[in-house]
Amino acid sequence: FQLHVTVSGKKIKVSEIPELPIPEDWMRDKLELNFSRTQQGGGEVEDVAYDQQSRTAVVTFLRPGASTNFVRCAEYPFYANGRSYRLSVAPVVEMQLKKFQPYCAVSKKTILLKGFKEMEEDEESIQDMIEIHFQKPSNSGGEIDMVKYVSKGVACVCFEE
Repeated sequence: FQLHVTVSGKKIKVSEIPELPIPEDWMRDKLELNFSRTQQGGGEVEDVAYDQQSRTAVVTFLRPGASTNFVRCAEYPFYANGRSYRLSVAPVVEMQLKKFQPYCAVSKKTILLKGFKEMEEDEESIQDMIEIHFQKPSNSGGEIDMVKYVSKGVACVCFEE
């Protein structure tokens, strides 16, 4: 698969917006004014998508690259009702998964062990004991490529053949 990650040069995500006793459209206007201040690194704002429930917003600037001034600082001052607040600012990241090819098959070289008794040994010792057990010819074992202790009572064993 391929993972394509794009950091927007026009959008920022703003969170930790304070709860104020004002209508939603006023809050959008206040955010637009606050982020369009050029003396604080802002630029002309194209759109503000404000979500009152999550207290977040996505601010879209008109000019590409305008968001870079904001993502350098994790917090940004916000002035409303005569008070100063700190907003969290992050870049808008878009991800696309391409050429994803799921494959389902039964491995002929790997087994998953579950439910074995937990011991007070460290992870490496448990992996060594599992490897010794499965390499013994009396257990119909074979050469082991890797043993990975996943969690309590679960391990994955990969054989060479």
